[in-house]
Amino acid sequence: MIGTCLCDLYTLTKVLSHRSDQQTYLDWDSERRSSVVIKVLPFSYGFDWDNLDHFERETRLLKQLSHPAIPQYLDGFEINLPDFKGFAWVQTYIPAKSLAEHLQQGRTFSEDELKQIATALLEVLVFLRCFYTVATRLLFTEMSNPVIFC
Repeated sequence: MIGTCLCDLYTLTKVLSHRSDQQTYLDWDSERRSSVVIKVLPFSYGFDWDNLDHFERETRLLKQLSHPAIPQYLDGFEINLPDFKGFAWVQTYIPAKSLAEHLQQGRTFSEDELKQIATALLEVLVFLRCFYTVATRLLFTEMSNPVIFC
């Protein structure tokens, strides 16, 4: 799908994550003239409707959140291409390496840096606590070191 233009606005430029049940792309938004992230839920053979339910809950939650460390929801749409069908939403792109990327590259952190990371993460978790009933399942399924950015 790299190079595909969606909704005459978004050009898929790089795969950030690819699983059978969802894909995440770095894209160029020609209207905003900036990079964005598009999360795609593809319809394919053996589609699991529970994934659609999870995707919709995640979308509703993202629309409600407004925190500088959390990407903001920008847009959502249906993808109806001849060779690809599904749903997608667009969020702001926060340019940063994930904690996993830092660790894979052999980066070590000082005690002060670890305290800063822990403090920033706790601030986000406290903020998300306000959305506890909606966010609980999403927190446990989406929270891992590949999505913690430093």
